[in-house]
Amino acid sequence: MLHITSRNPSLQTPTNKLAISLILADFLMMTKTWLLVVNAFAGGPILGTTGCIAFASLGTQAGLVQIWTITIISLDRANAIHYPIVKSKRFTHIQVLICVGTIWVITSVFSMAPIFGWNQYVSEAYFLGCSFDTWSHEFWDQAYVYTLMVFGYFIPLMIICMSYLKIYWFTRQSRQCVLNHMRQIQSQLLDSGKKDQEHESSFTEATLNGNGPTGHSVLYSDQYAEEFLRKTLEKEKCLARMALFIIGVWIVTWTPYAVIAMLQEHGLGYWISPGISLTALTLAKCSSIVNTFIYGLRLPHFKKHVNQILPWLNSPSQSKSSVKGGMPLDLRKGPPLNSKKRVLKGRRRQEPKIDASVKGDLSNSNSKTTSKTQHVSVSEIRIQQVQKNLEIEQAKFEELCQAIEVRPVDLSSFVVVHLSAVLL
Repeated sequence: MLHITSRNPSLQTPTNKLAISLILADFLMMTKTWLLVVNAFAGGPILGTTGCIAFASLGTQAGLVQIWTITIISLDRANAIHYPIVKSKRFTHIQVLICVGTIWVITSVFSMAPIFGWNQYVSEAYFLGCSFDTWSHEFWDQAYVYTLMVFGYFIPLMIICMSYLKIYWFTRQSRQCVLNHMRQIQSQLLDSGKKDQEHESSFTEATLNGNGPTGHSVLYSDQYAEEFLRKTLEKEKCLARMALFIIGVWIVTWTPYAVIAMLQEHGLGYWISPGISLTALTLAKCSSIVNTFIYGLRLPHFKKHVNQILPWLNSPSQSKSSVKGGMPLDLRKGPPLNSKKRVLKGRRRQEPKIDASVKGDLSNSNSKTTSKTQHVSVSEIRIQQVQKNLEIEQAKFEELCQAIEVRPVDLSSFVVVHLSAVLL
């Protein structure tokens, strides 16, 4: 993903810069994960105290950067939905760089604090990994653990939940506003239809029966409203699944580690076996794989470039051919040709001679037909205006959903990747 972003300037947006920060944190987390496997085969830490401190400090910084970058991404998505047009409410490149720089600096301070005496790094989980000390009952050691729990777990979790709930609530409100606008248009059509019926009584019966132009426009708007409602409900369901999926992944990957740390801090760590501690540690490490899938490879603009680099990942789909029956599309509707390959020319039609009396009757009938045609054309213009307004509203709603990249979650790929990481 770093390679794709660096080679495509169109992907270097403020939101994607947050994704790059998350990818760097995931890469930092994965660069030290190999040490768990090596320690498992060696039966203990092979790098000694220095390796334990490096392992723990890198893990602490990478985990905190992941957590707060995901939090900022949730805020950016909420702003994209709530302010889809007002650019001043969105994150700019400078603001994103300030946020990313602040996150990395503050997390570096927290990761280096145990090295300088505020808490300390100790071994955990069969001496395969290292982390900050949660067994100590000294005041400053406990203060460090509680600070990490508050600013590294509870506050980000609250912000993420509130952001995605805000997205879902605003999406429902926008759907209700669109439906109210549709009802208002329908009432305006009915009012204008009544006025036209008073002006043109010949269309009254047809309009009331749904056969006239106004009746057709109301029926058409009803059908369009039902179709729009069905599509928006599908979008809302997909959005709800996405929000539950993201929050659920957060809880599954980080909650076990936080719960074990708090139990050990309160003197209840003897209930926890080293195997459970190792499982919680592995889930926290797997967050780097899950984050790459959720906030990177799943997105359409990244997936398109990944498919270009790795074409064997494309799903087999056959595009429609522009040639049918061996003849190009632009020649299939050409004029007929004779045996000498010349265009056949049609004869001119001779206009019949009409008497003066017949012409007078035809002119009177044409004037009546013209008035009715004008009435129908006005109704057709109203129908076109209704269709245009509803299409604009639907386009706005789809832009809101696309702003947060609403797509169905590919659970099968996620399960395969996650299980393979856990087995490793």
